[in-house]
Amino acid sequence: MTEQKFNVALAREINGSIKFGRIKTRDGKPARIICWDAKGNFPIVALIDIGGYEYPSSYTTDGKSDPRDYVSMNTDLVIETEGGEA
Repeated sequence: MTEQKFNVALAREINGSIKFGRIKTRDGKPARIICWDAKGNFPIVALIDIGGYEYPSSYTTDGKSDPRDYVSMNTDLVIETEGGEA
């Protein structure tokens, strides 16, 4: 599996079972997107699986948990696909 930058179009295809892949946080926790159009600067809402339960987290359309471009966080969303970019 190859990790790549979060992309809304690809994430929607994975979420809709059109393409094979996983959406996860940069530190490897599975993420299940439940909303694409929340109001405000963080329109993507995902449930992050930490084992015994899931907690909600909000993201920009770039999959960032912090809106500053120069900040990368372990909680940012990434996409994992087989064999490189999908």
